[in-house]
Amino acid sequence: MMRYVLIVILGLAFSSVASGTESADQLTLAKSIKMAMENNRQILQGKQMMAGAEAKVNESASYKYPQLQLGASYTRLGLVPEYMGFKLAAADNYSYKATASQVLWAWGKISNGVSLSRTGLDMAKQGVTLTEREITFAVVQIFYQLLATQEAIKVMDDNINLLEQRLEMMKQKYEAGEASDFDILSTEVQISSAQGGRLDTLNGLGKLKLQFNLIIGRPVAAPVDIAGALSYSPAETDEQSSINDALANRVEIRQIQSKERMAQLQKELAQTANRPDLNSFASWELKNGYQPDLDQHKGAWTFGVMMSFPLFDGFRNKAQIRQAEASLSGIRLEYEQQRQSVEAEVRQALLDIQSAWQKIELCQLTITQAEKALKIAEERYQNGLIDTLDLLSSQSSLSNARLNLLQSAYNFNLSRYNLEKAVGKEFTVKE
Repeated sequence: MMRYVLIVILGLAFSSVASGTESADQLTLAKSIKMAMENNRQILQGKQMMAGAEAKVNESASYKYPQLQLGASYTRLGLVPEYMGFKLAAADNYSYKATASQVLWAWGKISNGVSLSRTGLDMAKQGVTLTEREITFAVVQIFYQLLATQEAIKVMDDNINLLEQRLEMMKQKYEAGEASDFDILSTEVQISSAQGGRLDTLNGLGKLKLQFNLIIGRPVAAPVDIAGALSYSPAETDEQSSINDALANRVEIRQIQSKERMAQLQKELAQTANRPDLNSFASWELKNGYQPDLDQHKGAWTFGVMMSFPLFDGFRNKAQIRQAEASLSGIRLEYEQQRQSVEAEVRQALLDIQSAWQKIELCQLTITQAEKALKIAEERYQNGLIDTLDLLSSQSSLSNARLNLLQSAYNFNLSRYNLEKAVGKEFTVKE
């Protein structure tokens, strides 16, 4: 029984709290995941970052369009220049100016900047997707922990009830002189031990409910009533097909590919940094201070084309190119490392499924054997062929076998979802 306590002390480290409404409705796994997707702060934060990345795309694209500016100024001259009694400038000078500028040619800097921002947006979306998958798996994990723990308490209750029945029987036999006080004490010790294990499991169940409410965004004290079953059936899997799907679907792989695109774009931007830019500009200005009437406002147009060509930057651009090339090489190495890691995760998940299923089959056989052994032990005890400790040991073996089956069923369900997580497919969640 104490082995099962390991299930209820598994921790989840998710710092996501959101306000919710208290409901007495039963929560299925699908409903729980939906609530987590709507309320989890990590996901909401990721969506805000995605909105910022989308605005960055618009900012980068703005350089494709003409830039318009309006300006106005006032200048007061303390000393007005004069020549032969004539004022050469106005004391009060007013200017109103409208300016438009347009990039004519920039060697792909603008288009590369837009592509860079769009890649950043893709990475932000991938980050949200990855967070959603991690939280979904965490909900799955704690949901099945709750199911397994609740079923374990039922098994413990059945064991305690049977022990209490045996204690009453022992007391009756003791009154009739057919049992000793040792038999009664042995049974009471077994009851106390079973009750202690049940209390530990109940405490673990309470903590699980708190964590469950936190992760799906409900008030921590809200009652938890889940609906589901620890069902299990043989799983058909193909190792190579699963690995191929993982390399095609895993968000982590796509994130590294996006990082590689960003590094390539940054390299291209660095390579064009020292190339000439061609810009055009036009302005219209309304101001006073023209001869012969210094106070009269006159408008004037200005047109022009400007080319800028950096001649020497202290070798800064060469250093930027080397930096971009090093970053690109590092990302490609990271991709190979991540690819191998994903492949290892898939293989490990397949091994876990196989092992969990074998343990389920073994536990089922053990339960059958333990049930037969307990029946024989009860008959032998009635006939005085075995003592109380042998009978209680047979009962404890059956209870432990049932708890082990629950743990194996939990491991099997979690391993199945872990394979889906490793492969990168959508989780198969039943209502």
